[in-house]
This record gives sequence, C-alpha cells and structure tokens, in this order.
Amino acid sequence: MTTAKKIAVIATSTRKVRIGPKVADIVKNAISHDASISNIDLSLVEVANFNLPVYDEVALPAQVPAVAKFEHAHSIAWSNKIAKYDGYILVIPEYNYGMAGGTKNAIDYLYNEWIGKPAVVVSYGIAGGNRASEQAKGTLEGMKLRVAATRPALSFAGGAGPDLVAAIKGEVGEDSPAAVWPAAATAQVRLPFTRQSYQPLNNNARRRDDERRSTSTFDFFSPDTVYLVNVTVGTPPQNMSMMLTVQAGETWVVNADNCDRDGYSLKYGWCKYGSFLPNESSTYVNPGTETFMTSYTEGYAYGEIMSETLSIGDVQLGKLNMGLVDTADTYIGVLALGFNTSAYTPSPYSSSSSNTTSESLPTVPDRLLTDGKINSTAYSLWLDDLSNESGSLLLGAVDRSKFEGPLIRFPIVTSFSTSKVFNTRIYSINGSTSSSDALEPMGSLGASYNDKPTVRIGPHDIASWLPDDIAQDIYAIAGATWLESQSNYVVPCSANTSTAQLASQLHGADGPVLNVPVSDLVIPSDLWSSSKWSWDTETATQYCLFGVQSYNSSTSSTSTTSGSSSSTYSLGGLMLKRAYMVFDLANAEMAIAKTKFGSGATEDVVPFPGYAAEVPGSTSVSVVVSVYCPVGATSDECPNGSGSGDGYGYYDSVGLSRGAKIGIGVGVGGFSLIVLVLTVWAVMRCRRIRRAEAELAEKQKRVEEGTGAGAETGIDKDSNPAMSQQPPVAVKDVTTTGDVERNKIDPSKPQ
Repeated sequence: MTTAKKIAVIATSTRKVRIGPKVADIVKNAISHDASISNIDLSLVEVANFNLPVYDEVALPAQVPAVAKFEHAHSIAWSNKIAKYDGYILVIPEYNYGMAGGTKNAIDYLYNEWIGKPAVVVSYGIAGGNRASEQAKGTLEGMKLRVAATRPALSFAGGAGPDLVAAIKGEVGEDSPAAVWPAAATAQVRLPFTRQSYQPLNNNARRRDDERRSTSTFDFFSPDTVYLVNVTVGTPPQNMSMMLTVQAGETWVVNADNCDRDGYSLKYGWCKYGSFLPNESSTYVNPGTETFMTSYTEGYAYGEIMSETLSIGDVQLGKLNMGLVDTADTYIGVLALGFNTSAYTPSPYSSSSSNTTSESLPTVPDRLLTDGKINSTAYSLWLDDLSNESGSLLLGAVDRSKFEGPLIRFPIVTSFSTSKVFNTRIYSINGSTSSSDALEPMGSLGASYNDKPTVRIGPHDIASWLPDDIAQDIYAIAGATWLESQSNYVVPCSANTSTAQLASQLHGADGPVLNVPVSDLVIPSDLWSSSKWSWDTETATQYCLFGVQSYNSSTSSTSTTSGSSSSTYSLGGLMLKRAYMVFDLANAEMAIAKTKFGSGATEDVVPFPGYAAEVPGSTSVSVVVSVYCPVGATSDECPNGSGSGDGYGYYDSVGLSRGAKIGIGVGVGGFSLIVLVLTVWAVMRCRRIRRAEAELAEKQKRVEEGTGAGAETGIDKDSNPAMSQQPPVAVKDVTTTGDVERNKIDPSKPQ
C-alpha cells in the first residue's frame, strides 16, 4: 500500500477574532467524511499561530536553503511546517474586495517549500470571496504551485445578515451549516425563453398603420426570429423582453422616447417587446457623459450609458451599467451573455468593436458572479422540444436530466487580433439523401487543422452561414434552389419531411458530432413562404426559406475558401436545435451533448463548484495545438505540420481549461482532494504549447517593430491537400492514402 499523502488545510486568516479556523475545519471534515477519498492524511494549520511579521529576513526566500538560511524562529518554524506536506488546501478570507495581507505575507515568506506542489484555494466571504480567490491563484501559480482549476467559494447564508454578524464574532451561524457548501447548493439562475417573430424596420422611413409585411424582403442579417426572455428594468419595475444572444458582450435597452407608441412601429417593429421610460424610474442614473455604441454580426445600437436596476428571474442586479439606446437596426433590448471585451480579451493587442469608452460594460454573468449568485461565468442553453418555440437558460450550472451521452468540452478558437467569441472549427461534415444511404463527405475541408473553417456558434440566429463549397453540397441533397427575388436559397416546404441527413463534427477528431436531419433546416412557413405555379404540372409548389445560406450567394462577399473569412461563418439555431450547449466564459470553452427531449426526469442541476471550474460532468477533447507557421516552414519549425499561417498571430488554444493549463499533481502520484464536488486532477504543461507561445511572442514582437508586415499574410493553400472524409462508422478510423488524410466520424459522440 502506498504511503498516505500529507495534506495541510491552511487557515490563513490572522485576525484576533476570526472564523477562518472553523471554515477550515468544515473543509477538513467534508473531505474526511467523503467515502470516495482515501490514502490522504489531513492536518489543520493556522497561520496565526506562527506570528509572522511582515517579512523580516535578510535572505530572500528563494535562497533558502541552497545559499542561505532563515535566522528568526518564526521563519524557521513556518518553513519546517510547510515543507513536510505534499499538498495544500488554502482556506482564505476576502477582505475589502481582495486577498488579505496576512494571506499574501504567509505565502511570500517561503519559496522552495511551496514549489512544484499541488494546491487548492477555498475562499469565503459575503459573496464567496471570488476576488480573493482569483488573486491567490495568480500568486500561487507565480510561486510555481500547481493550482486546481476548481476553487470553491463559500458565502454566508443570507449575505449581510445574521450569519455575517456571527462571523464577525468568530462564530458559524445557524444557517451556514458546517457540513454543506451553501454557495454550491443554490448557485444558479434559470430563465425560460421563447421564440418570437418581428419585422425589422428601416430607420429612415416609417410605414402606414395599414401597410402589411412584404413577402419580397427577408434579410438574414436582421434576425426576424429571436429568442426572448422576460425582464424588468428600473424602480418601480418596467416589464419588457430582451433578446438572448451568446455573442453580444453588452446589455442595452431601448429608450421609449424614440418609440412611436401609437403607430405601426410599436405594433410591428419598433419597441414591440417593450422599452424603458427613464423619467419614471427612481433608480435611473445617467450623467450623459459616456456614449454607448456597439456593433456585431446581428446589428448595431447607439445611445448613452446609464446605471439601472435589472431583474432577471428572481435575481435583482442593482446599479448595473448598460446602454440606453436611441438608434438601432433592431428595437429590441439585448441581454448580453458574451465575452466582456475588457475582461476576456486574449491580449493587450486585441481590438474592441463594442464601445467608445475605455472598458466594456459588465455582462450579466459577470454581475451574477460578483453578487455571489453563481460561482463561475458559465451557463447552459437548450430547447424544450423540436418545435424550436421555447427553451431554458441556466446560468452557473448544468442540468444533467436534459441531455444524454457524453458532454464533450472543447476550447474556442482565439486570436491575438480579435476579441473572443464563442466559435469553433468544422472538422468534417458528411451527408446523405436519405437515412438509409451511406453518408458521404461534403465540401472541401483543408487537411491541416488551421485550414478547417471557423464558425461562430449562434443558437439565437435561425440560419447558418457556411462556406460555399459545403453549402452547395447541402443544397444538392436538400433540393434547395436559388430564388433571385429573395437573394436566398429556398426549398419546397414539403422538405420538412425529408429523410436526408447531415453529420458535422466540431473542433477535431474527438469533438462532438451534430446529427442534423435536413427536415430541421426548413425555416417554418409562418416566417416566410411563397408559391410558384408550374404550367407543366398545373400545380403550385410552396417554398420555404432554407436554414443554410452561403456567403457566395446572397451577399456581395467574394467567394472564399474554407480557411478564410472565417469570422463570417456561423452555425445557427436550426443546425443546433438538438444540442445541449454549455458556454463557459471563464475558461473560454464550450461543451455540447445531445438534448434529451420529452424527458420527465426530475431536474438534476449541478452548479459549477467554483470560478473557472470545469463544466460539471464533461469530457475534454485531446490537446491539439495550432501555431503560427510561415509559408514554407518545415515540420520541425511548425509542430502541427501545417506549413501555413494567417499572418496576424492566429492561434488555437485547445484542450486545457483555464485552471488546468497549470496543472496539479506532478510528483504527487495518487493524490486526490475532493471537497464535495471539488475535483483536483494532474496535468503537465505541454511542450508544444510552450513552443507555440514562444513563436507567437516572436511574431508579435516583429509586428510591434513594424517588420515582416505583409510577408506572411495568407494561408498557403497549395501546401495543404483537401481532406476527404468517410461516412460515420462505429469507431473512428484514421488512414492515409497518398497525401489525403481520411477521417471517420464516431456517431456515438453527442449530436
């Protein structure tokens, strides 16, 4: 039997009257009573017992013991205590929105005693201590500890209530029990949403009340069908609906002063789903000094920044900064669930396309985290049934009763030159004209990972926009034809009973598979339909819009290869309506499984246990690193062998979550720490990731110095033969024939 690993549960609070030791004891007892935990020896350690002053040694901590030694008794005792443990659970308080000075001082006293060992951070405070936890994580990683991604955040029951008063006296309140994680039990916010239709209006011309919707116009760039959630804004609350979008980073509402409240605009387009009357709210604050301006794939909005109260579900977010919009192409407010430009940009060189202020406005997940309503900025989204009429948004948690099969987790595609969005690569796509026919490869996808088309994930959009070569193959099996008057592809509405099938694998060879019947891609006739008379058959055929469009068709864009203009491609709601999706802002990841429709099972909600924790119950894809490679580069210079690059520092950071990139457990074989839903695992930094980072840093340096601009500004398409994909089979089989790599899809993956 292996020797039990010695783990220190360290209470870092040093105040005379403190609750830290009792919280640490809660942690220790939770682990000790977990039957799944074995072969570890837990000990409580109190920093306060060592009476550590602000660091008072002559020698630097990193010099001990190799070239120097500690002189003071308190330093020697602290060093000896920490050195004998194999790992640590640091139980830290949050004071004044940050890490306590005593916590930082205790960490800074030592260096070699800490280095290379695994650590878990457990924070506590009025709202869970997330800020202190994040600061401690950065410090510990800088000290070369291996910090677990899961960081539980414990809040006092009732917030600033009786239990907080008890904590000030050094006692655990009655409603903050010693055997449960209070934050983990309720750290979720659920919102139902519904699909609604409307007609976007030309802002330069309003129509007469009796004017009807024209069947000769349908603009996919303006979302004629949207998912809406009900909210209230202001005090007293003003009811309205807001558009649900996973890509927008800033929340805004429509200023009612710009609505025609008696005319066509109110009934058919402008302000149909509610607007905000600033003068009727006592909590409205607008100094009129900051302009709000946002633009994104779905449209644009201009106005001013205000502070107001937003209520979603049973949660009230006071003093939330958001846009008060006067001019927009869509007069429906937006509930922002995307990346906050200032908080989530991948580098200081990222560009913001959102507003004219120095920082972006906080997203709704950001505020829910700050207020202690959720433990991590992540959420789940799924439909109730195949009618695509309604669904649920679950912030801060996943509901295991709503999906089946593996929940596969994969990272987004990130770039130094753009802000983060939820996107991925189409690794392969196959199709057949009927469910009984074999699936055949579609389009011409590149052989290297870099050449796969990048698509934005847009469940809030109805249509998908794909590279023309892929779209044309889909049109062939669906029977879609070009309708000149609409400048879009249409199909007979009877295609909603088609047995043709598509199977698209996302991210990579072990990524999730979307199995999509072509019948799912027929846009309902209640949104648009048109009849065409045939003199040959003397019958009329009703046509519906098709849920796959191409940028070589209805736009003025130039035809593109699968590897370019990636930001314009997207997977819309019809392609995704059978998918249970998790969007993880903290780790820049997504997870997809197959939705379990019609399930009468009891809800099985699992909150994220801490900030930047992995998606509960998910399985990660394997590590794939795509780095910048100049044209003509050798396989030694480019680890992925692609021999291509986009000239703008483009890279893919894949396979490891934000917390797991550092890893935990090297040299502590068999070590396991679980605090209820807390799981600590071990990973090592991949050598290829280090090489990628080095090459990216060198590339960025050249860009800053103004050298090499234009020398590497495209993908070497000739160096990468097109990949041909085999139909799905029971197991993945990778073979090579000449220069063509063939991949087979595993249909057991989530769809």
